[in-house]
Amino acid sequence: MVPNFFASEYSCFPEENFLRWFLKWAIESNKSIKPNLYAAAKSFLALVCSRNNFQMDLKIDTVADVTYVLNSEYSLWFILNDNIALAINGGNLHEHALDEIQKNLSKISGDYNISSSRVCKFSYDCRDGIDDIRSLADQGFPLIDRRDLLRLFSSPVGVRAEVESDTYSDFKKYLLQLESEAHGFLRMPPAEWKWAQWVGYCHDLYLRFGNGRRGRFVDLIARTSHEFFDMGHQVVDGGIFFLRIDDKHQLSFMLQIEKLEERGKWQAYWQDKVFATSQQLGLEIVHPHCAGAEKDVALATLRKSYVFLQSDGLVDVQANYDMINLVSFRVTV
Repeated sequence: MVPNFFASEYSCFPEENFLRWFLKWAIESNKSIKPNLYAAAKSFLALVCSRNNFQMDLKIDTVADVTYVLNSEYSLWFILNDNIALAINGGNLHEHALDEIQKNLSKISGDYNISSSRVCKFSYDCRDGIDDIRSLADQGFPLIDRRDLLRLFSSPVGVRAEVESDTYSDFKKYLLQLESEAHGFLRMPPAEWKWAQWVGYCHDLYLRFGNGRRGRFVDLIARTSHEFFDMGHQVVDGGIFFLRIDDKHQLSFMLQIEKLEERGKWQAYWQDKVFATSQQLGLEIVHPHCAGAEKDVALATLRKSYVFLQSDGLVDVQANYDMINLVSFRVTV
């Protein structure tokens, strides 16, 4: 049986619709109806609390979806037991999204008498759409993603819940399909990667480096754009040194300038270090086509693609990571 939210007019938001449906199974009265689905929903709430160091009585009697009441465009809002609120961010925390969240926190306090300390906040992303994962926790919205859900769904309690609900089972299959597409970067030559494979590759590098940020560069003159991923951030004299790869498989050495008035000084200093280190390592680099006009300054770019390939034409992820890590370390020592 296909769940309604996969076939309805809201089918472009299956993750949100599943979450709305799933949270209500944590209500105590559902324990006798579908005990395994109830247990899985309670385990999800326990995961959320653990990720955010939030204390909550997991005996839930009521779950009210107040997203539409708050007229919230960028996040989902739920009231549990009339004394706890869930604020669920569904995307990048840009200024307009943060402004809306702050307004809704005030509404939750005024209309529902729930203080900000009783609001459990987290980010929810099943499609790797969030660019800067690390910053989410810094802003109080730690991430719950499809990998977390799949670990829950594959646990003993999660597996038992499958026999009680086609909706739950089909959503798990949907997540497994997304995960398979993301891991396609291990099965497809880089030249054949599409968005899902590029994002899966970036996430793998994020896990290896412990930081990273995706973005998009738009060239208004050439009317082109490309995706990039920044990683290996290190605080250095004059700013933050990092590496940038893009979806054309180029690697650039970057510096985020701390003080714009000292841009020329530090750009020249670190550019000299990059060229000297690259020469020592036998890497051929060139001056960037465009250094950039803001705080993020391009120092140099590898002349050839940085990507190491295996004999079958597939990407050698470990070799790429080792090379990127070596270059980053040698430049900044």
